[in-house]
Amino acid sequence: MWSLRLSVRTAGFHPAKGGSIPPGTAIIMVFYVYMLKCVSPKVKKTYVGYTNNLILRLKKHNSNKGAKSTRGLQWKIIYKKKFDSKSSAMSYEYCLKKDKIKRKFLLNNN
Repeated sequence: MWSLRLSVRTAGFHPAKGGSIPPGTAIIMVFYVYMLKCVSPKVKKTYVGYTNNLILRLKKHNSNKGAKSTRGLQWKIIYKKKFDSKSSAMSYEYCLKKDKIKRKFLLNNN
């Protein structure tokens, strides 16, 4: 007679070490839509994006590992808005990218 035994191994809750999230654990993700302004006074350029980690994303932009259009310049965050879902953040990002009047308003008020 054969016996079938299933085992599940996890290396703990540490994704970088190959671990996994225990079943039944709720993870609440927060997403941000942000607007960056070039630090250089000679360059009037903005960038809009979304992320779940603002600090890391800004570091990537400033270390030339962010979006292609942000490379070679230094940036600062001038606007951010918090969202509970990725889809709502992406929708708002799309609208903000297309709305040049709102982007100009945000740029001039920060």
